[in-house]
Amino acid sequence: MASVSGTLSVVTAADLADDPRSLRCYCPVTGRDKRPNRDADWTILAAGRVRHVGEAVACVLTPTQAAAVAAAWAIWPEAPDNLCFDCETGDAGETDRLIRGTTHESQCRNH
Repeated sequence: MASVSGTLSVVTAADLADDPRSLRCYCPVTGRDKRPNRDADWTILAAGRVRHVGEAVACVLTPTQAAAVAAAWAIWPEAPDNLCFDCETGDAGETDRLIRGTTHESQCRNH
């Protein structure tokens, strides 16, 4: 990764091991079972295991967006296009027809 032009630094959980801060839910919530929420310490970057798709495993520091894009493509060398899989299922035409026929529509953008 450091060999990617423009990469200043790559930070992982190991680099933050001495930092005692963690991401916590500080909202007191009672579950449907009437028990208080069970809160675990979540490190800023995944440490030891990744708990969900999209959990950050590293932070790549670059001076420009172009350098960041180039570095992102180098994170997973086994997949040069940085794509795990690309598939489609279902009937796109029928789905579009059903959506057009609804009275309510919601949109969600994930980044």
